[in-house]
Amino acid sequence: MIIPIVDIGKIFLEHLCTVTVYMGAMMRKGYDDLTDYELVKLFQEGDHSAFTVLHRRYHGKIYAQCHHMLYRNVQDAEDCTQQTFVKAYKALHKFKFQAKFSTWIQKVAFNACINYLNTKNYRNKKITGSVDKEIQDSSQAIVDMIPGKEKDARDIIDNRVMYEVALRCIAKLPHKKRWALMLIDIENVSYKEAAEIMGIKMASLKPLIHRARCEVKHCVKEQLGL
Repeated sequence: MIIPIVDIGKIFLEHLCTVTVYMGAMMRKGYDDLTDYELVKLFQEGDHSAFTVLHRRYHGKIYAQCHHMLYRNVQDAEDCTQQTFVKAYKALHKFKFQAKFSTWIQKVAFNACINYLNTKNYRNKKITGSVDKEIQDSSQAIVDMIPGKEKDARDIIDNRVMYEVALRCIAKLPHKKRWALMLIDIENVSYKEAAEIMGIKMASLKPLIHRARCEVKHCVKEQLGL
């Protein structure tokens, strides 16, 4: 019997609530000090409460990734984050320890976001939400995409209008370029990890990033009349 994703999500969240009761004991046993690999090993050996630590450790990072990929739509990002951890929970017994857990779960999130985009009408999707979080997380990356030989980074960051233009230019990129740019320049993952997450070769990723940066700079220059 196939359980709808909504029900799976509900079951998953109920499971997390249940195992949270044991977090005090887990902390005393040093679970929080274990590496990702050690926690995965415990999970595969039947200690599913170890997943709670992984969930807590990576929830913020995965939400940020979904938030960027889904055009900063809070509700969509929350839904996709939940789907990511549901999928990760169901697939973790297959984890082969050939990649970092962080890369593996980011790839799960990446694919979940692609599926989400394919099931909703995201063409010309409007950006929602505040730019404040992006300013905290990726200020220098965005500043570097704004043309101009002489510019004060702080002035640019403080100018919400200019910053919003840069973010909107990124949002206009074709999906593949935007995702590559997001992973490298905003999420700050390595080229190797980004290639693994996107399922492409490094030789393809580097020119993709170069073209994406050039297109954003051209768009910003055009929009701001620089």
